[in-house]
Amino acid sequence: PAEQTRAFRSLASRFVYRQYTDFSVIDGLRDMKALIDAERVSKDLSSDVKRGPGGIREAEFIVQSHQLARGGRIPAIQTVSFQDSIAVLEREQCLSASVANALLVSYRHLRHIENAVQALRDEQSHALPETSEARNGLCLLLGYATWSALASDCDASRQVIAVEFEALLRAPSDYSRLIIGIDSDTPALDVVALRALDLRFEADITAELTRFITETRLRVLDPEGIRRLQTALPLIIKAIDHYGESKRVLQRLLPIITAILKRSAYLVLLSENPLALERLVDLVARSQPIAQKLVVAPELLDELLFPERLLAIPSKDDIQGLLSSTLSHLEPDDLEGGMRLLRRFKDAIVFRTAASELEGTIPLMKVSDNLSFLAEVIVERAVNMAFKQLVQKHGEPEAGAGFCVLAYGKLGGIELSYESDLDLVFVYSGESGVTSGNKPIDNPRFFTRLAQRIIHILSTNMMGGRLYEVDLRLRPNGDSGLVVTSISALERYLHNDAWTWEHQALVRARVVAGEGSLVQQVESLRTSVLSKDRDGRLLAEEVTAMRQKMRKHRPLSTDSLSSEALKYARGGIVDIEFVVQYLVLKYARQRADLCRWSDVVRILGELETCQILTPSETDGLREAYLGLRASVHRTAMSHANDADSVLADQLMRRASEICARLLPNL
Repeated sequence: PAEQTRAFRSLASRFVYRQYTDFSVIDGLRDMKALIDAERVSKDLSSDVKRGPGGIREAEFIVQSHQLARGGRIPAIQTVSFQDSIAVLEREQCLSASVANALLVSYRHLRHIENAVQALRDEQSHALPETSEARNGLCLLLGYATWSALASDCDASRQVIAVEFEALLRAPSDYSRLIIGIDSDTPALDVVALRALDLRFEADITAELTRFITETRLRVLDPEGIRRLQTALPLIIKAIDHYGESKRVLQRLLPIITAILKRSAYLVLLSENPLALERLVDLVARSQPIAQKLVVAPELLDELLFPERLLAIPSKDDIQGLLSSTLSHLEPDDLEGGMRLLRRFKDAIVFRTAASELEGTIPLMKVSDNLSFLAEVIVERAVNMAFKQLVQKHGEPEAGAGFCVLAYGKLGGIELSYESDLDLVFVYSGESGVTSGNKPIDNPRFFTRLAQRIIHILSTNMMGGRLYEVDLRLRPNGDSGLVVTSISALERYLHNDAWTWEHQALVRARVVAGEGSLVQQVESLRTSVLSKDRDGRLLAEEVTAMRQKMRKHRPLSTDSLSSEALKYARGGIVDIEFVVQYLVLKYARQRADLCRWSDVVRILGELETCQILTPSETDGLREAYLGLRASVHRTAMSHANDADSVLADQLMRRASEICARLLPNL
């Protein structure tokens, strides 16, 4: 029976819930809401705690509306429990904590009253009693001293529910004139209707709208899709008109509209939610990359519905919890489904981070922290998914074997940006063992397949893009090296064969996935390599030689404010990174605390604590590093150079002077 129940629920869910947020149900829900309102009035249900205003049914309708619209995207909401549904809606920030708690408390209170009414009368009744005797009996059952106190509390609970019910599915403001005429065979712009919108920048957008209407294959849409576009487009145009560069904003928005024409429920989303539309226009106006992302991943429009969630940056623990919830209904062997959910989850968190950065609610380091934490959580999950699948086939590696992921570069340095690759090295222990399953393989082969499967999960191009580009070139022997490296081989390589630039890269390396003794071994190995006894003069020569080689192979852009220039010019980001790495390699043998961190900013603080840098030098390098990185971030977000040329020049001049003192000839 349990198996049949699961099978039925799985089958039913495919018909009830859509893969994406389903706003096509809104009209139907609005009709049902109207029927509830009509019945309430016609039958005078004012004393009915279930069917009356603010009653149990209205509370359940609120939750069920969210379930129907969002159950496909949030599987955890597919539950018959009101309490569990409310908890998921709060966790996913579909409801604020205060509203969720108020609804739950009010619902429980009314349920308690309903149960007492039925116990008092011994019948299926939902109406409050009218006689003094029955009211006194109900007060006794519920622990109230007077009927007026009970009635007052009941009214308060119903008022909470009534307010939320009334706000639910409220019809949007409308424009009486549509701007797409489709009566003829060829859809055309209705210029008269457009003029009726009283736009400030009508001339700027007329040509763009005409091109969109004539070039987009509107005739392939069903009548419902056409109707939704006719409703949404005037609202969109009116929202755009607030911006001085309305033509540019429209050029960014129209590809998004084109992308959602066949998922026209998203047109309903924009029509029904003026604040969401306003947020969309604002984000697209300020960031071309966000507009481009919405074209390939229009499901991110869901995020616009919840401003508190959109601008709330989750911690690493929060990200782990949200991802666990997202994957909670995933079948163990559904790798493709897991990859799809991972990509959608990553897109949502990155979208929230970008929106928060544009809004100015989080600083650069918080952005990098959040993007790095997100990548860590996804890498950890990819390792777990790949490991479970291989164990099902081959069994677990013998006791003593271990596996971890060592991150270099921006992920290792906790400085990930929106389009960063992941520089990874896969490490294992237990070279001589085999797996324990019916189809055993030796441990090296198991961990090689594990690494390959992790790469597949992270870098396979799916609809909407890949999770991350994975770069393995920093593994021992680079492109000619093995995909996965044993801890003993890694130790031999780093101590005996690695170049100085590889030791520099190790400064920004850290373990991002794995557990047990192997993680401690890798961390100890990193410390021992960074703490090697070195010839200071030779180290300086090798570091400066590598920097000069980079300059030779990477000519600077003529644009002094381009991202390339801010990174690679004298006193730029890379110069500061080289100096920091040089100082760690030079002094780590005497000051082991320098190996503690993998990010430049915290290492700078440690260098000052160790009195290797003066406070003035630390401030100059830190200010330049963060300021230049912030400019690069802003450029990436807007696809336009908006760096302050005077400030950037000042930062790089000061940093260049400090770098020259610390590492001459850099």
